[in-house]
Amino acid sequence: MSKIKKFFKSLTLNMALFAVVSLSGFLGIAGVVVWQVLYGDHSELEKSTILAKIQEETTIYYLDETTRIGSIFDSHHRRYVPLAEIPTTMLNAIVAAEDKNFYNHFGIDPLAI
Repeated sequence: MSKIKKFFKSLTLNMALFAVVSLSGFLGIAGVVVWQVLYGDHSELEKSTILAKIQEETTIYYLDETTRIGSIFDSHHRRYVPLAEIPTTMLNAIVAAEDKNFYNHFGIDPLAI
């Protein structure tokens, strides 16, 4: 076999191996994500957990995240608001602050990563 044929055979095998390893990794990660969505711990999303968090004290820190400025704890500052009661403008503002391209992709923005 000539050196060129050996080179291309080796290159083809390496590319095939890379494709198999990449596909296996992708499927593994996708499997973990699907498992977490279907069977993961969603207790933090329950209304009772949210209401309990609302009753807790909120500590405010400086930008260094270690120096405490103070705390907020007052029932007048917080209350549970169902999603239906939040104005659409407010929801859009929150989404825009988190991800300006939210409505232009399918949940993952590769350019933002």
